[in-house]
This record gives sequence, C-alpha cells and structure tokens, in this order.
Amino acid sequence: MSKNKPQKNILDRPINRSKNNQISLNFYTFLFSQYVQYTREHTPKTSDLGKKLSKVGESIGYRLFELNTYKDKIRKRELKPTKILLYITDNFWKKIFGKAATLHRTEDERGQYMIVPESSTDNQFTELVFGHLVCSEFVAGLIKGVLNSAEFNAEISPAPYTDDSILCFIIKFQQDILNRESQN
Repeated sequence: MSKNKPQKNILDRPINRSKNNQISLNFYTFLFSQYVQYTREHTPKTSDLGKKLSKVGESIGYRLFELNTYKDKIRKRELKPTKILLYITDNFWKKIFGKAATLHRTEDERGQYMIVPESSTDNQFTELVFGHLVCSEFVAGLIKGVLNSAEFNAEISPAPYTDDSILCFIIKFQQDILNRESQN
C-alpha cells in the first residue's frame, strides 16, 4: 500500500523556489522596464503613466500584504499608523527589495511620515529614459496597496530625499486615521 501525502494548500507553498527565495534583480528590472515601456506606448501623457504605474503597484501591494499576513499568521489587525509603517519598512520592504527601509516622522505636519529606502531598485535602470519620479509611482502604489489592505487611508507621493539619486516616499494620513490613533 502506498501512502498518499496530503496535498498542501497552494498558499502554504513557498512563493518562489530559488536558492535564496529572492527574485533575480535582472529579471525584476527587465520585467519592470518592459511594463513601463508598454504602458508608455499606450499612454499619451506622462502624468497618466505615473497614475497607471501607481494603480498597478497598488493592486500588487494589496495582494502581497494579504498573502504575507496569511503566511506569517498575523491574526491581529494594527490600529496605529506607526505600527503598520514599521511593518512596511521592516518586514514588507525586506521581502520585496531585500533590504529594510528607514521610517522618519516629519516635523512639518502631524500625521506625515517618510519612508527612505537604502537604494532605489525600482528606477535603477529606467530613470535615464522615463524619469525617476514617474517610475517611483509604482513603489508608491505598492505602499498604498498595503495601507489600503490594512484599512489606513493615506496619500503617498515620491519625492527626492537628499539628492536626486535617492527618493523617499511621503505618506500623509487622513484625519480620521489620526483621530483613531489618539483614541487608542
């Protein structure tokens, strides 16, 4: 008699089966640049290109957050914006880009934060052709997708940090989220 192993759920299997469980940087940049080129050819305005990249990043970020919370068996929903941002900069950013990002609270406004990555992989090979702020809209969309999935409404926009080679992502939460934080 042969013993049949129970079939694993597809969500329990590793996302990728490479040596280090990471996607090749060459593959990522090729796929990303091809998508940007395709979108650019089918989009008349550059501002629309940024919106489309953000929309795609948002849907991917939403799905990745749901998958990661299921795989990491996170059963508790975060209620504070700082906690979800720390999750994004530590856990989520490491899974997506291989390195953690840093989180800064801006002193200008209440409820405004900055995520500063160590290096910008999203525009490493595309900035010369398309403009680095437009291509960073994809990563801003990823962040927005994670925040939407966790039920935090916010505006995310890429901006130059200290020089033009490093970008940060400015996150401004809506007033109802800030009120929710002060109540808890």
